[in-house]
Amino acid sequence: MTRETDVTESFPPVVERPISRHRSHPAIISSARRLLERLTPYWTLTVVSLFSITAAIDAGQMPLLVNQIRHDLRVSDIQMSFILGFGTTIITNLLLMPAGWLADRFSRKIIFALSAVAWSIGATTSGFVNGFWTLFGARAGLSGAEATLYPTAHSMLRDAFPPKERGMPFSIFWAAQAIGSSISLVFGGMLLTWGNAGVFHGWPIIGGFKSWQIVLAVPGLCTLPLAVLMMTVKEPARIIDHVDGEVVEKGSVREFVSHVHKQWPLFWPSFAYSFFWALQAYGVIAWQPTALARGWGIPTDELGKITGMIGVPATLAGLLVGGWLVDHLGKRGVGDGAIKVCLVFSVMWGIFQIAVYYVGTPMLVYTCIGIAMFFNGTINASYYVAVSFVTPGRLMGQMISLQFLCLNVPYAFSPVLMAYIAQTYFSRMGNLSIIPGLKVVLISCTIIYLLFLALWAYRVGKFAKTHPDGAV
Repeated sequence: MTRETDVTESFPPVVERPISRHRSHPAIISSARRLLERLTPYWTLTVVSLFSITAAIDAGQMPLLVNQIRHDLRVSDIQMSFILGFGTTIITNLLLMPAGWLADRFSRKIIFALSAVAWSIGATTSGFVNGFWTLFGARAGLSGAEATLYPTAHSMLRDAFPPKERGMPFSIFWAAQAIGSSISLVFGGMLLTWGNAGVFHGWPIIGGFKSWQIVLAVPGLCTLPLAVLMMTVKEPARIIDHVDGEVVEKGSVREFVSHVHKQWPLFWPSFAYSFFWALQAYGVIAWQPTALARGWGIPTDELGKITGMIGVPATLAGLLVGGWLVDHLGKRGVGDGAIKVCLVFSVMWGIFQIAVYYVGTPMLVYTCIGIAMFFNGTINASYYVAVSFVTPGRLMGQMISLQFLCLNVPYAFSPVLMAYIAQTYFSRMGNLSIIPGLKVVLISCTIIYLLFLALWAYRVGKFAKTHPDGAV
């Protein structure tokens, strides 16, 4: 008989070897790559937001240092006003459009990094000047570098995040400015107090400097590392489009002018809105402390302290709520959700901003200021999300520059306009004349800019129906 051979006897037993722990699994690598790609835009957001914080700190500290700078450098009030306002604003306005063109044509992270270095030099040297012209030169250089911040940052954020997820990133970027403004009051005041008390006396390097010099130099020194951090950012990919049969990735001045001309009915209400919004906003910033001190007996130092305490959390809350709401509407397919949020919050902000000057007690004044700052928190973020929705990515830098040019033009004469109206038409009220002068400009400009904003919201709504995913 033939013996049947057992198959299992012909082959050695199979031994299962455990998978090496040192071997990378393809699924793990793929997950890691997806996580890294997901986090990359937020690293971009982090770096540009940190720069926004330092810029806001520097801007907020300058008014605190006016008296000491005047005394030590022997400059007049007119000269200080020129440095704080008109002179440096002119530099920014002249460089805004070229900065936007650079952002649309070249590597934005390199532009941002170089500007951060230039800004750092300007801010740091502001603390080592010896007269009016050297101080003006340092602040002018800083202003020129800062002109690239907003067009470059908004262009990068626009391309880094999809249209339905831009609300929160834009809100965080603008929240950084609010954080910097609040830090400037605490940080600058703290350094001034320590410097005046002689705390830094005998310290290496900084021991021989005045307290105001230290306050001005520190933000500049802290900004230098941001230039290095920016070089670690991945340049957001620009969206490629076809214009007249040609592949277009970078926007030119000619294309930008042509685009604005063709879409003029869409864009002109936004430019008018920015102008009249700034016309009342800068005047209120300049004259509100004086008006409340004269009309309600609220000391200026108390106003600044309490406004900072209630304003910062209120602004941050408004930014986060508004950012979430914009993204929520975007994910539900509401293409014009950002401008709708901006319009509603602007109406509420205008109501409570005006109410500040019609309530009877300081407590109600602070309440109205806090509520107004909550609604104001999301206006800028939601507005520029709407701008990014209707603007092609390759033209975003120039569009943001033009928007900020409309905002900056009223900066030089808005406080003067309120003072002129007060002196010309309400001089019989004496020191209280600034209150009705402020009310006239505030109420009239609020009505005008809300009408322009409503018109622009209507035009953006029509645009969203034909471009549900926004401009390419």
